[in-house]
Amino acid sequence: MAIETSTPVLIEAMSYRGGAHSTSDDDSKYRTSESPEEGWDSERAYWEARSPIIRYGRYLQGKGWFTPDMERQLRKQARADAIAALNQAEATAKPDAMHLFTDVYDELPPSLVKQRAELKAHLLRHRAQYPHVTDEQLNSL
Repeated sequence: MAIETSTPVLIEAMSYRGGAHSTSDDDSKYRTSESPEEGWDSERAYWEARSPIIRYGRYLQGKGWFTPDMERQLRKQARADAIAALNQAEATAKPDAMHLFTDVYDELPPSLVKQRAELKAHLLRHRAQYPHVTDEQLNSL
C-alpha cells in the first residue's frame, strides 16, 4: 500500500515481550511456565520460536543478505558503542537535583511535593555525602 499510494502506512505489530518490564520486575508473577500449546517446554520457548526478530534474521540469511559473522560484528560494535556512551554519560556532570521534579508536571501533586521536601531534608542531613550538590541547588528544592 505504501509503495502503490506513495503515502505513509501505519503497521501495528504485536509480539511477545521476551523479558521483564525492568530489572526490578519479577515476571513470574504474570507469566506461566507452561506452554500455551503442547510440544513446547515453556511459554518462553513457545514464543521465542515465533520471535519476529529471529524469523527476520533467518529470512535475511536465506536471501544471503546477512550472515552469522555479520551479526557477531554488529553485536560487537553495538556493545562497544553502548560502553562508550555509558562512559561518556558517567563523565557528564550530574543535573541539578530540582530537575527530578520539573520534567512531568507543571504543578506538582502533593505526593511529589512531599518527596521533594524529603529529598531536601535528606541532602541537608547527609551534606558530606553529596559534595556535588551546591547550596543553590539545595535552595532550588
